[in-house]
Amino acid sequence: SKLVSAKPGSYTIMGYGGAMGGGKLFDVNELIPSPSGYIRNGDLRAGDMVFGENGQVVRVLVAHPIVTPPKAYRLTFDDGSTAVVSSDHLWFTSTADERAKAQRRTPEFRAKRRSERPSRAGTNKSRVFREAISEINSSREYEYLPPPSGAVRTTQEIADTLLNNQGYTNHAVPVAGALQLPPADLPLDPYVLGAWLGDGHSRGGGFTGIDPKIWQEIERAGFEVRHRSDPTMHYIVGLMPHLRSLGVYQNKHIPPEYTRASKEQRLALLQGLMDTDGTVCSSGAVEFTNTNKRIIDGVFDLICGLGYKARIVEGRATLYGKDCGPKWDIKWTPPEYVFRLSRKRAKQKLGTRATIRNRYIVAADEIEPVPMRCITVDNPTGLYLAGPAMLVTHNSILISTLANQFLLSYPGT
Repeated sequence: SKLVSAKPGSYTIMGYGGAMGGGKLFDVNELIPSPSGYIRNGDLRAGDMVFGENGQVVRVLVAHPIVTPPKAYRLTFDDGSTAVVSSDHLWFTSTADERAKAQRRTPEFRAKRRSERPSRAGTNKSRVFREAISEINSSREYEYLPPPSGAVRTTQEIADTLLNNQGYTNHAVPVAGALQLPPADLPLDPYVLGAWLGDGHSRGGGFTGIDPKIWQEIERAGFEVRHRSDPTMHYIVGLMPHLRSLGVYQNKHIPPEYTRASKEQRLALLQGLMDTDGTVCSSGAVEFTNTNKRIIDGVFDLICGLGYKARIVEGRATLYGKDCGPKWDIKWTPPEYVFRLSRKRAKQKLGTRATIRNRYIVAADEIEPVPMRCITVDNPTGLYLAGPAMLVTHNSILISTLANQFLLSYPGT
């Protein structure tokens, strides 16, 4: 578009080009996270609520028509998540060069560099002179370049520059923030539900465990815990009605209202699951293992909704050398504690590296185009979340919306 300057009293011409809602397409079968669960991309409608990059709830302004693009890609990320998009779909990425510059332009890096830099005052100068020069330099105010924050790039641009000049992974998208949702009126304490899903008996209120902390937490939630003659067997009195009402009796899974509760409630649920079925790896990362795929999918949703990056690995469960079927492991390094048990909590190392805050694009494979659609969301950054991994992606820019915003901002044009 081009704004032509005009004399007072005359009119201004502004031209807008491009197809209505063109490009920025995402597979219609991709699941889009919403406050009520997931909505298939092809089923989204204007007015539906989805999530922005910081986990904030944003409204879908326009759900554009479904089309099949001329060119499509499948992007694969380092955590195993994928996205099927058109070649002109937009992403907000940082390159390897931008990330390196951002790391060097922090106050901490500059302070460390100054402390290690030798004095530039010649050794033939007096100590008083050198100290005076150092004092002048330390009190001087410097103007620094701001750290680069990344840029909006098309899928085609990403595919063309997948690796940098050194052959390393180039593009990364930020990991979304924790979903910002209000406390939910849950029928059962989330920690209790998590502990039962982990070590409880699917047919009742019994559970197996050796850690007193777990049944103490259950008692704190208002339940009576009775202990069997076997020191590993326990029973939660009054739990059965809750299990039936939630639909988890003989049907273990995480009810959707729990994955869309407040962050505190979701973290409590995860802690119950991790105290029972979670472990700490030798590296200090954490792992959740289960043979129930519904529980795995629910835990993965819970993890990503808390703003963590995780990876699911499928394997085989064995017992005394016998193959007992598939099992799934979820591994991640969260920046906060996901245990209440002190013995596990003491082993967990909180994630601080930049790798936990970014998803790195490791492959961009051209594929046969499929039906896709784009959406426009009410978010100044243009970002929203897509897929079970809650990938941060960019929405379509609706040209007519921009034109209307201009007209409303300048009455009389």
